[in-house]
Amino acid sequence: MFNPGDYLAATKGLTMAEHGVYLLMLMQYWTSERPLPDNCRTICRQLGVRWPTSVKRVMARFFEVGEDGLLHHRRVDRDIARYHARAPHREVRLEGIKTRQAKHRAERKRLFEMLRERGCVMPFDTKQAQLRDMAQRMGIVLQSSPQNTPLNGTPVIGQSIGEHANNLLESTQASHHASGHGIHKVENHKQSADASPSCVASADDDAVALAAKGICDYVEAQGITHAKPDDEALRKLIVNGATLDDFKPLIGEASVRGHGWGWIVFGVQHRRRASEGNETNEESS
Repeated sequence: MFNPGDYLAATKGLTMAEHGVYLLMLMQYWTSERPLPDNCRTICRQLGVRWPTSVKRVMARFFEVGEDGLLHHRRVDRDIARYHARAPHREVRLEGIKTRQAKHRAERKRLFEMLRERGCVMPFDTKQAQLRDMAQRMGIVLQSSPQNTPLNGTPVIGQSIGEHANNLLESTQASHHASGHGIHKVENHKQSADASPSCVASADDDAVALAAKGICDYVEAQGITHAKPDDEALRKLIVNGATLDDFKPLIGEASVRGHGWGWIVFGVQHRRRASEGNETNEESS
């Protein structure tokens, strides 16, 4: 193939016109994969140039007339031969890529359909690993998965998105730190001895994100718009133990009063603070 260093070393002393002619002849050779005619006028016509003198000099310096009576270039002939010799390997590799992509798309489509049948509508750009994890949590047996049981134990078939959000929250919060600040591991996610903190944090973030989406889907299904899964206040509530049951009493009240998503989140925060205060008072008494 074309190498700028080799080209410059081999073309010292050429004029600008000869450089242009030589490059055009090489490109014609490579694209057609055929030798060039041993005729200056024919080459000028094919290349669209009017410099016969430059064409003749390039023909004499860089090309040889073969047994077939055509102009051959040793390096270009060698490159074309190598390209065709590697064609079978290239075709096998491309076929393998196409097969893997087809399997990936088929599995992705199947996961979306199975989750949708159980009332869980995932965003179109959800990662494949998250789809598999959600499917296992909802009791869907995956043929390609080494584990044929859901991560949270018993199968959960046909549950609503709201019920699933509660189960997901319980699984996520089961092992949060005693201080209530930050989830340190997700229940039933086996961490190897050499698992890095970033991997654990990533798993925690994914679980919280899925739980937040479950709550927002349920809220919007009740007619409350603009629920935001990436709401920082919502995520803090989930990390600190809030469940869908904390949101349900406020959804109906918000609908009657005409309040929105922000009012619901604030209400949950207020009620949880009040509840924590009562528990503290009972312990002190």
